[in-house]
Amino acid sequence: MAPYGLKISWENIGDPIAKGETFPEWIKEIISEALKNNSVFGYCPSRGLDATREYLAKKDGKIHKNDIIFFNGLGEAINKTYGYLAMTSKVL
Repeated sequence: MAPYGLKISWENIGDPIAKGETFPEWIKEIISEALKNNSVFGYCPSRGLDATREYLAKKDGKIHKNDIIFFNGLGEAINKTYGYLAMTSKVL
């Protein structure tokens, strides 16, 4: 029982494995092969890999690779984006 006698219903946060999904063998093979390379244990640039950002920018055709930033999840994305806004900005 939660504080104050409230009942909490715990929800799955979207974990497909917990919902019974299986991971495709072809992805497991790619990951297994990649793990043999020490570079996979390092960090990538904070903004994301240049090649990936260049590819996405070319796909769109209207933006530059420097307009693209990757985040480590929605919480970080929201936090960083709000941090970049001017203090006088209003967000709906």
